[in-house]
Amino acid sequence: NGSLSFGAYAQRNDEYRPNMIPVAPNPEIHIDGLNGTGPLYSQLTSGYYSTLPRSVWFKDNAIENYMAWSRLRLALSSDLNMTNMFWLRNGNVRHYRVNNFNTASPNNPSNTLNPANVEWFTEHSNTFGDKLDFSANVNSSNTLGFGGYWINSRAQSDYLGYAPALGTSISSPSNIVFNNTFSTYWAGYLQDTFKPTSNLTIVPGIRFVNFQTDFTNNSQAEANTLYRGNIPSSVNYDPNPNQSSHFTATEPSIGVNWLINDSLAAFANYAVARRNPTAGNYDKSADLSTLKLVRTKTYDFGLRYVGKNVAGFNRLNASIDYFHTVMDNQTIPQSITGNPSYLTNFTYGSSTLKGIDLQVDAEVDNHWSGFTNVGWLHGNWDSFYNPGNNTYYNGLPISNSPNLTANAGVTYRHFISTGTIDTTLWDQYIGHQYLWDNLNGAPTTRENPGHNLLNLAIKMQTTALNSAIPGVQLTTVSLNVLNLLDKKYNSTAYISSGGYFQTNSNGYVIANPGAPRSLYLSLSAAF
Repeated sequence: NGSLSFGAYAQRNDEYRPNMIPVAPNPEIHIDGLNGTGPLYSQLTSGYYSTLPRSVWFKDNAIENYMAWSRLRLALSSDLNMTNMFWLRNGNVRHYRVNNFNTASPNNPSNTLNPANVEWFTEHSNTFGDKLDFSANVNSSNTLGFGGYWINSRAQSDYLGYAPALGTSISSPSNIVFNNTFSTYWAGYLQDTFKPTSNLTIVPGIRFVNFQTDFTNNSQAEANTLYRGNIPSSVNYDPNPNQSSHFTATEPSIGVNWLINDSLAAFANYAVARRNPTAGNYDKSADLSTLKLVRTKTYDFGLRYVGKNVAGFNRLNASIDYFHTVMDNQTIPQSITGNPSYLTNFTYGSSTLKGIDLQVDAEVDNHWSGFTNVGWLHGNWDSFYNPGNNTYYNGLPISNSPNLTANAGVTYRHFISTGTIDTTLWDQYIGHQYLWDNLNGAPTTRENPGHNLLNLAIKMQTTALNSAIPGVQLTTVSLNVLNLLDKKYNSTAYISSGGYFQTNSNGYVIANPGAPRSLYLSLSAAF
């Protein structure tokens, strides 16, 4: 007995990506370029959502993803079940950027020597994976789970930088960075779902993980190919060596669930997890002896309530959870002012994140329902050392992590002859976030303010098209209006070192404005 299913997914988008914008005016940053003669470029002077002209700054990104998977479920015996999932993914990125910001202004003729104001970057990746799980009923009190996964991937990253005004081109570039990253991850696990009593469940487990990473630098070989073995001295290419790392570790865990009564349960969990160092730890000049697996140690505990026909509600669900996570062995790659183009410094850190999550959803009757969730987060660096400036930033808050998030909404369901129409109005609050300082490569206590957004969603599910379109069982039409009141806010921001706009000054804040009022209409059909 069993089942076999297949699935596939394809996605492609091509977008013009706007540049970031200074929050406040800087005398060096103008609409027409560095130290230009046009208006100052900032949210306060040129407009909150203003962008640089395409003749000054232009970026076009195309991203493609293709996935396919299969799942096999088999009952091997009355006490043994097997599940196997196989998947593959192909991803492609094409990045094209033209940056004339420091060449567009007549006040800066010396800056026309920028050798790579045009970037052409592509990345192609292929990933294969398989996950095999077994579930064995040992006796009435024990269910044994065991299995593992295997993931293999290859990512090819090719970067070419050039400046047509200086006589270089995509076929004769001035900057070359070509590399491949091969990754093989596998793990095996064993866990026991133990029920000593009917209302108590204990799940101890252990997982063995393995991470193999191989980085191959093909930049010099590509430069030799493009220039037929005679590379001009003006051409820069990534000189860093090939790199490899291999890590193994164990990840213990235990979970406990106590059913106090039919509606209320208490739970607690503890787990250790490992993650392979990523994000530039291999494709720059790095001392791999300093790299370790990132380790997280997390415990949480709380209460969960599921009730029916209680306190005037048809349904009432609620949960509260306290969590505490320690992350250590974090290595953060960063470029420091004055370093050669292809060198990277590392900062090292250990952090603690703790907080409370509260969730409630309720159904008053067949028409009215509502929900709310609130999350409080306190995150600090227990230790943070930047060897680039030999400075410790211990105790500072973790950047870009809101201290408070909250959502609350209400839904009204209207019944029609062929289905339902749900109208949901909800409010979303994201609290202040601390800014990252790109100049010092460090956290700060400066804040990006919080913001509050009101949103509206209307969803109709109908069987009206079932007879008109063969095979259709249900049609869904959705209209979402996000940021209904057109609130102005910055979704992300950081303190600039001056590199983004090539200014002599630094320490000013640049941001990505959050989306204004946005409308999304979607149509889907289930067959």
